[in-house]
Amino acid sequence: MSSFNIMSTLRVKWKLVFTLLATIVSVAAGLDSINNANEIVKAWFYKEELVVIEARLDPSPIGGSINDGLGDVFLTLDVRNYNMSPIMIVSTNIEWRGSALISKGKSGRQGPCTLSSEANENKPITIYPGKTASIMIGDSIHLSGLGEIMSKINFQEIHPFPPEAGIGIHEVYFVDVLNELLKDTYGEDTEIIAYIYTGAEKKKHSFSFKISQGKDLFSKDGSLQHDWFLAKWIALKNRYHYDMENICNPE
Repeated sequence: MSSFNIMSTLRVKWKLVFTLLATIVSVAAGLDSINNANEIVKAWFYKEELVVIEARLDPSPIGGSINDGLGDVFLTLDVRNYNMSPIMIVSTNIEWRGSALISKGKSGRQGPCTLSSEANENKPITIYPGKTASIMIGDSIHLSGLGEIMSKINFQEIHPFPPEAGIGIHEVYFVDVLNELLKDTYGEDTEIIAYIYTGAEKKKHSFSFKISQGKDLFSKDGSLQHDWFLAKWIALKNRYHYDMENICNPE
């Protein structure tokens, strides 16, 4: 048998094994789609080369009236390349799971380090080995009832730093307050899923974030940075402008 035939046979057998494993996982775990099972099986065999260090939600609008797009939020990811070669990010996408109160947002954003789901419309971002870049997802998601949730927080007791358009808050215990409010409204297991696509083959990398398990800026485990969100909400209420370009330049 030629080497070409041997490789073809091995590829066919591997696909059969992979499909069988995905089917078993789907049935055993009660997953609602074979695609979810495929992601689990892939994680057994492939070590992720991109790692999210921090994630941040930004309330919309970034500028303009607070009533425009209220409840729409954007996701920014600080992504590190642990591969030995450069990685080129060409597009992104965002989804959600766990709550009927979350839907596709009407707002969108453009600018440096912002990537949409259409690769040909984006300027690719290359992350070199050991380096980190902030990737801004261009599409938003809508959190129904977010305004009501935020009205339950006493913002008079919160002091962002820097005072205008801050990156965090001094009273970090309000992160737990926000987590509880989000859990009561959207559920404990509700999550946002970000997809990053790399290279010409558009290899998919998946990252999930439970919205009721946010942390502060001192956590570097890939959690949502909710003190950032609280600081930006204050900026939004006070109609301060904050420049997103300053935070998204790669190292």
